[in-house]
Amino acid sequence: MGQDGVFGGMTVLGGTFPACTGKWQQATFTVSAESGTFVTGTATVSGYVALYDSVEDADVFADDTATTRL
Repeated sequence: MGQDGVFGGMTVLGGTFPACTGKWQQATFTVSAESGTFVTGTATVSGYVALYDSVEDADVFADDTATTRL
């Protein structure tokens, strides 16, 4: 996540995730600024997901970026 030169990120490996149901699901993560402070206003949020699909025997990747208001 970035906002006016302030950056924060996180990586999640393993852990418990919602089961794949074929429907959209929501997950919530907290991102802290690495230096500086996030403030009320707009910020750019990016997400990247990589997983292994055992049925298709293939890696799957997805990413997206959005502007949001904090």
